[in-house]
Amino acid sequence: MAGPRFLYVPTVATGEDGGGEPVTGVTWRLVGGNNRELGRAAAALADLATCRAEVAELRAQAARLCPVLAMAGGMGMWAWRVALDKRLVAVAPRPYRRQREAQYNLGQFLAALPAAVLPEGVSVRPRLRDLHLGTRLRPAPGDGRAPRSLAVGEGR
Repeated sequence: MAGPRFLYVPTVATGEDGGGEPVTGVTWRLVGGNNRELGRAAAALADLATCRAEVAELRAQAARLCPVLAMAGGMGMWAWRVALDKRLVAVAPRPYRRQREAQYNLGQFLAALPAAVLPEGVSVRPRLRDLHLGTRLRPAPGDGRAPRSLAVGEGR
């Protein structure tokens, strides 16, 4: 099994100016050796260079990180977040039913942080609309692989 690694993921969101112009950025995610997400950036960053710099700072300043467990929303769920110099830098990938689950997963994130492999570029993910049942994935030109249909549960 592979070890933990960071993924740099491109993001696209609607602009806040009301004009509907798409705003692009890059965010990071930390995944474990089993590809389960351990934590993610608190916010999207302007570009890949800024994202890489934040990950480098996060790793270099690991001893100064301030983790916090808190109730998430009004549903009795728990989540964690991590701040550096009062600036939120990382959040839990999802809420947890029990406080001990959130605490355990925070520990997994903090333990994986210094050992995680850093990628060179962004990770390319298929668009959600391409993951519907029956959609054919086409290989890149010259790839040599035949397209395949997605089965139920694939593409996650």
